[in-house]
Amino acid sequence: MGGVKPRLESLLTYIFNFLYPVPSNANGWGPSWYLIAMFMALPIFIGIFYLLRKNLIVLGILCVIIELYFIGANGYGYLIHWSNLGTYGFPRVMIYIYIGMLFAKFKDKINDYSFKRYLWIFGVLLVLFLIENFAIKISGGIINSEEVFTTAPTALVGSLVAIRWQPNVDNTINIRNFSTFLYCAQQWGLVIWSKFTHVFNINFLGINLIGFAFIVVGSYVFYLLYKWIKIKTQWKFWSYMV
Repeated sequence: MGGVKPRLESLLTYIFNFLYPVPSNANGWGPSWYLIAMFMALPIFIGIFYLLRKNLIVLGILCVIIELYFIGANGYGYLIHWSNLGTYGFPRVMIYIYIGMLFAKFKDKINDYSFKRYLWIFGVLLVLFLIENFAIKISGGIINSEEVFTTAPTALVGSLVAIRWQPNVDNTINIRNFSTFLYCAQQWGLVIWSKFTHVFNINFLGINLIGFAFIVVGSYVFYLLYKWIKIKTQWKFWSYMV
């Protein structure tokens, strides 16, 4: 029996870390955390929606309060020092499910506004997003693309721009495939870039933009290599990877 209890505790710990990871222990693959979070959040969100008798205003206030908590715990954690437990769990994505619900409910009104208006608003919010992150950086915090005040508004209007924008782009299949490849490969780029900046003690304003370029360009180089290997070998399983 002595060995059963530790094994049971390890199993329960693994299940907890997989479904509700903390920042230091994501569920096996960093970028995958939101998939598990979304899987858990959807039924919980729907349940709360019906408990509140489909009151979108009260539900929106609840989602905003949750979002403000994570902004304080993460983006401004160097000032507030709140617990960031749940950052990689289902509560973190509630605000985005709510935004998606608003899209579905008010899609006709969304189409009433011009694309240029959305584009201008998005440009302003994007500048404010960068300013907020730089202000956090120079005041002692770290650049955070996910938990700052301007993240959700910028993501909201950016999604509206994407919905309304209908560009004529050739070879869309290749772009979609690279998008999937980039999503899968980004973790390697993040690790390599983090090691590089740590070893050489590189830390200055704008380093994250250089890191972003490094990850995108590096991923594209490996994507081209992947395509070359796929064509040369003609192995079928390569097609299932992207």
